[in-house]
Amino acid sequence: MTVPPGNDRLCCKVISLNNPNCFFTLWTSLTSRYPMADFTTTNTPCSYEYVFDNQSFVSSSQMVAVPTGESCESAYWDFCDGTTSNDFAPTHTFPGPGNYNVTMVARINNGQCTDTLTAVVNVLEHQVTGAVIDTAVCVQYQWNDSLYQQSGNYVQHFQNVHGCDSAVTLHLTIHQPATSTFSATACSSYTWNGQTYTQSGTLCAAFPDGARLRQCRDVAPDHSPNGVGTHRG
Repeated sequence: MTVPPGNDRLCCKVISLNNPNCFFTLWTSLTSRYPMADFTTTNTPCSYEYVFDNQSFVSSSQMVAVPTGESCESAYWDFCDGTTSNDFAPTHTFPGPGNYNVTMVARINNGQCTDTLTAVVNVLEHQVTGAVIDTAVCVQYQWNDSLYQQSGNYVQHFQNVHGCDSAVTLHLTIHQPATSTFSATACSSYTWNGQTYTQSGTLCAAFPDGARLRQCRDVAPDHSPNGVGTHRG
């Protein structure tokens, strides 16, 4: 039965076949039901994924939205990128940035009553960034909480100003120190590298050859008869 708009009550008069004067009347109230399509979207940070929140509802008026507190029964989605969905509140990943005219069809009464809404979803370029660092050091390298002692390529992840992932690649070269040793004897004192020593011992000095060359020297008193110092290298 189809009831014209504006009629909110239905009357049914039941009459006896044997006695037309014997009858009773049934009354019932009618509530008009019209689907109203509506949705919002939420972007998953740093991705092209969007969550569609189905906010469609049933209205008692077709012209003005008068919610009855009832949601629509089902929905159909066209994401304008060649894909569709019959999920009530889908999650969809777009192929890339751009403006997509997403169409939603809200349905009630087993799909017999529908309402269609098309809205533009502006998919932005997600701000995932990266960087490369080239460095060469001696012996070891401290990078944040990591200590590296071998050459190689290392990656650490940070959060950039957009709240997205930033992958930083470290091209690391570790130089090992070059070491040489020699022994020397002298009378009274010995001058090495601009410094005079008067006691025996093992001495070490670093030279600015790329911070890689390290030399150790043994200094001992001269016991030669003529008092002339000798050098053994």
